[in-house]
Amino acid sequence: MLKKLLAAVAIFTGAAISSNAQDYHFAGNPIDSTTTGGSVVMFNYVTNTSTSDFTIKWKIIYVDNPNNWTITGFCDNINCFGDTATLQGALHTSNTIPPNNTPTQGNLTLDVEVPVDGSTGHLQVKVRAVNSLAGAVDTLVYNLNKTAATGVSLIKQNDARVTLSPNPANSSLVIFTDKSLNVSKINILNIVGQSVYSSNVTSEKSFVDVNSLAKGTYLVKVIDNKGLAVTTRKFIKN
Repeated sequence: MLKKLLAAVAIFTGAAISSNAQDYHFAGNPIDSTTTGGSVVMFNYVTNTSTSDFTIKWKIIYVDNPNNWTITGFCDNINCFGDTATLQGALHTSNTIPPNNTPTQGNLTLDVEVPVDGSTGHLQVKVRAVNSLAGAVDTLVYNLNKTAATGVSLIKQNDARVTLSPNPANSSLVIFTDKSLNVSKINILNIVGQSVYSSNVTSEKSFVDVNSLAKGTYLVKVIDNKGLAVTTRKFIKN
C-alpha cells in the first residue's frame, strides 16, 4: 500500500513539474554574442505560456570578465540596474508578466561596454531567475566574445559627438550626430532587437516622432557612410 502511495505521489509530482516546465520559456539560454567593442546589448526575455500572471525574481550570481570591460546594466521589465553591488545583492523582482506577454513585458537584458581596441576577450555572466508561479529556479547564461577590431569606427558612450535629447522622451527625440562621424543612417530598436524606426541622416540633428512608440527602453543605433556602427545609445519613452 505504501509503495502504491509513493508511486502515486511520484507520478503526481512528476506531472506537476512537467506542467510547470511548460508555463514559461526563455528566448535563449545561453545567450551568445560576439563584438569588436563598444556598447553591447544582450537581449533575452521570458514568455508566459500559462493562464496566470507571474513575476521573475533575479540576481547576478557569477561574473567573469576582463578588467577593462564594464557591465553597464541589467534590465528587467520595470528597472535597469547599473551598480554591480546592487546587481549581485538581494533578489530583484520584475513587474507582473501577463499570459502571452510581449518580449518587452518579459525583458531580462544585459548591457556591457567593451573597449574598442585590438584586444580580444570573453565575458560570462550568470543570472539566477526564480519564477513566482512555478517556483522553478533557472540559471540564465550570457556569453560575450570579443574579436580584434578591423577598422570599426565605434566611439565611447560619453562621446558628446552623439547625443539624445530629451531623455526620457515623450513625443519627440532629437538625435545629434557630429558631421565628423559621417553618419548616414539611424535605426531605433526595441529592447529585444526589433527595428521600430529607420531613417537616413541628412543633417547633424535628426528629429524623430516617438508618439507611436510604446512606453519602455529603446536603442538608437548610429551607422556611418561605410555601413559601420558608430555607437548605440539608449533612451526611454515615457
